[in-house]
Amino acid sequence: MIFDEKFKEKHIEFCKREIRKRGEMGPFIVVFKGGRGLILPIPTIDKNHRAGDWIQRAIDLFYPDAYVFSTTGWFIEVKDPSKYKYGDATKHPMRKEILSCLFVEGDRKEMRIFEIKRLERHIVFEPLKEPENVEGDVVRPLPKPMGVV
Repeated sequence: MIFDEKFKEKHIEFCKREIRKRGEMGPFIVVFKGGRGLILPIPTIDKNHRAGDWIQRAIDLFYPDAYVFSTTGWFIEVKDPSKYKYGDATKHPMRKEILSCLFVEGDRKEMRIFEIKRLERHIVFEPLKEPENVEGDVVRPLPKPMGVV
């Protein structure tokens, strides 16, 4: 298992440090193959190139054993997601700024989300409950090895 609890905590602390130090953190994916990790920054996401597109490219190119995708963004809680389209959260008055880390290893996936609260002199990260549905634009299952059915 690549993503033990200690690894997850260290990765999340790294992300928090980056946000505190720079005020922001660009999206990135870390792919793991054969015991080694490679960090890949993800180009700025726009409506034509979503994070999931870049994640899929990394999976297709490296065929990793596991990956972790981390980003900041906006989050809103809605009762009917079908009424919202990509990008609506950025304009919503009840939006929350978040740090999101998605750990995928085999068929296991876990998402950790933290609300980012920017106070006058420091930044606080408060854990949010994992969404019930982590399927979506940024979640891509790992493919089966060649020859495995």
